[in-house]
Formats: sequence, structure tokens, C-alpha cells
Amino acid sequence: MTVGKPQLKLTKISFLVNLESGDICENLPVYPGGKEPAFATYFKGSVLACGGINYEDSNKCYTFDGSKWSEQFESLERHCWADTNTLVVPEGLWIIGRAQTGTGGCNSGSNYAGEIWTGEEFIPGPTQPPGVNAIWACVAELDASQSMFIGGQPNSSDVYIYNWDSDTWAQSTSLKQGKHSQGCISLGDKGVLAIGGEADYYGNDHTVELFDPFNETWSYQPRIPNNVNPYYPTILKHNTGHVIGLFTGSDQVYYRAKDGDWSAIEDVTIEPGTGRTLVPGNFGPQGCGV
Repeated sequence: MTVGKPQLKLTKISFLVNLESGDICENLPVYPGGKEPAFATYFKGSVLACGGINYEDSNKCYTFDGSKWSEQFESLERHCWADTNTLVVPEGLWIIGRAQTGTGGCNSGSNYAGEIWTGEEFIPGPTQPPGVNAIWACVAELDASQSMFIGGQPNSSDVYIYNWDSDTWAQSTSLKQGKHSQGCISLGDKGVLAIGGEADYYGNDHTVELFDPFNETWSYQPRIPNNVNPYYPTILKHNTGHVIGLFTGSDQVYYRAKDGDWSAIEDVTIEPGTGRTLVPGNFGPQGCGV
């Protein structure tokens, strides 16, 4: 299945997979920051990855230019290896999530860590909305000057909007169903998707909701497949507009069609794990199958 041009590639820290052909380039240097980076994202021409499950790695950051890793300044915060979101905002790349308190450990959710990577340095950034204690929430762009903070444990339906012009939070329309550990992504002027997650401590949630920015309402969309684990999905969007879903424990790469249905990309698989992001088709070394 062809997902569109320009060619899409998916990087998982140590290899690239071509989503057009399924070819894999594995001859890439390993992420130097240890296991389980807090995040990996493509920003301003390179992949930025920070943190790791070990406490001593939690404030280390590196950029990858397609062939080699370079160490950057230490981040201002120690971002949780299991609960950190990134989002491109007017000032740069917003990094928000719980703070890491030790090897494999993060705080209870009342103390979030927030900062912005400008491409040259880290500067302080907003944390979660005041008074909100939400673990495993997600963030998404609403428009060029506003970002959304959605859901979170304990099964929250709360939605907040941060205005970058006024530096203020405001509560918006709640989700139809409270959830945490979900993914979310902007569809531009079509709204924001909240995808999967956990509906309670004993169940899962394959629902998808769409936020209508004009009417400020949420509506149900086609569900993600029942055979995937809906917890902590990695939801990515290429600049072609294609939405890609990577689900815990699954080696398949799913895409969302125009009608909202989800399907696996034929003949393309990727090793399950963390630290994955979409990059341009010309990213990475030449002559290795990509």
C-alpha cells in the first residue's frame, strides 16, 4: 500500500524503515543515551532524543543527523522515560511530562517538567494546567497559537487549552469518555484526535474521538483495531497529512485513511519499542536499502 509522496521513513533510534517499500537500514549508530529514551522526535532537520530509564541518563540529550549522534546541552529537566510528550510550538519544541525521580521511577503526577528546545538551547516552558494531577495525558496542536492538554490518569475527560500569546490555560469541552495513556494528534483545521488508551484500571479503550475546533465538541470516530494494544500508542503525522499509528507490542505500522478507518501497511513491520519518529525520505545514509 502506498501511503503517499514524498517518501516516508520511520526511525527507531538505531534503524530506518522505508514505509513505501518496507526496506530497513540497520547499520546506524545506537542511541548513546541508554535504554528507553523519554522521547525521540524530528525537529529542524535532525532527530532529537533525550533521557533514558537510568536516572543518570534522564537529562542527557542528543541529536541525530542521519549518520551520527551528537551530544547537546543537558536539558533543564529530568523527563520521565515513560511519560513525556513533545510538540512543536511557536517558541520551538515543547517537552512536557512527569519528572523522573530515579532509575525507572517517575513522580506521582503532581509535579510535571516542562521546557522548550529552541534548536540551540533549552528554555523554561509551561507545565500541566494549574491544579491538574494527570498521569499519561497527551498534548496536541489546536492551531498555530494554541495547544491542547488531553485526559490523563485517573481516567480524566478534562481538556485544557494553552494560549502561547497570553501564556494562559483555559478549560475546554470534555472528552466524551475519560481516558489515559492515549495518543493524540492534530489534523489541522479538521481538529484533534484522541486515540486509544485505558478507560479504567481494568479495561482498555479502542475508541477514537475527534475535537471540532469550530463547535468545540467531541465526536466518536472509527475505532482502532481490536487486535492492537491501545495503551501508550505512538501517533505520528507526516507533512503529507498521513496519520501513522504504532501500538504497544505490535510490529505492524497502521495508517488512518480519509474515512477514519485504520489499516496495517502491507509488508511493513517494525520492531516494537520506544523512540520512534517520522523523518523525510532523504534522511539517513544512502546505499543501505532506503
